[in-house]
Amino acid sequence: MRLAIYGNQDIDVLERWVQDYFSSVKNYSYKPPTYIEVPYTKENFSDLIKVVPIKDRDTLEFIWILEDFEPYYKSNPGKYFSHLFGHEGKNSLLSLLIDEGLAFELSSGPSTEMKLFTQFRIGISLTKEGVRRYKDVIAYVFKYLDMLKKRGPSRNVYEEIKIVGQIKFDHKDNERPTGYVSGLTSAMQRYPLEDILRYPYLFEEFKPDQLKKVLDDFTLDNMRIILTSKEVESECTEREKWYKTQYSRTPLPDDIKELFHNPVIQPKKSKKILDLPPKNLFLPKNFEILAKDFEALNKYPKKIYSSDSTDVYFKQDNTFKTPKGDLKMKLYSNE
Repeated sequence: MRLAIYGNQDIDVLERWVQDYFSSVKNYSYKPPTYIEVPYTKENFSDLIKVVPIKDRDTLEFIWILEDFEPYYKSNPGKYFSHLFGHEGKNSLLSLLIDEGLAFELSSGPSTEMKLFTQFRIGISLTKEGVRRYKDVIAYVFKYLDMLKKRGPSRNVYEEIKIVGQIKFDHKDNERPTGYVSGLTSAMQRYPLEDILRYPYLFEEFKPDQLKKVLDDFTLDNMRIILTSKEVESECTEREKWYKTQYSRTPLPDDIKELFHNPVIQPKKSKKILDLPPKNLFLPKNFEILAKDFEALNKYPKKIYSSDSTDVYFKQDNTFKTPKGDLKMKLYSNE
């Protein structure tokens, strides 16, 4: 059993409460279940699934079954690759897909299952053009993956993620207590006690060999592609047993396999390229608050810039006194 409590009382009071209310809970010394066999194999994976949704939504998902990342939480390969695939700035996969009119949103990330394997997912929200050209979207994903394999693990990218993680930890906002303690008790089942507060932000050890091995494990044999759209209804001749969802499932077609091995697609109109993120010039190093006399600060936002088309207001925070900013913009257009 694991227990976490949250309160503004001092540690002695909290400790006494734990002893009073939980010391009588009997310890049965049950061991958590263990699993030895990954349920996904080449025979029941490596396929293309098409699904007809109830809502009018168009998505393309890539799912890879990889080794369990939890033992490597200090080097954090899952978040390293989530950062790269999910990057939205210059050289990113999403920026090119948007420029090509194929997608408007992308997310990626790992999840550990059964303490046995990691499911790494890339989810892309498609435009209607993206649905029609979904194989082009697949080709761009494969091309980005191919670029990562050729570039290899990047210490510069890793160090930037590490800096951002440390900043998030050092200046973390308060969370809802119920969700926070629930997350802590879950983490106590999986990580050493000294790391349960900081494990999501850890990037202690850059291990290029480990990252390369993970990259090499992004293959066709452990991958599934799921296309969800009402546009594929005519192709979905099967029905799921419980919810009666229309779908089709086939082995990965040869043309998609060829795209994986030889992703030579070129943009039809975009000039953007697929590459590692450029150096982040905006990572802060000095977190000193410029304002010293908080009582003398303006009570309301003050206009600091004005033109025929723009007004800019600024308000120095005098409540939380943290090195954080909140930028809001309202744009008006005749189009």
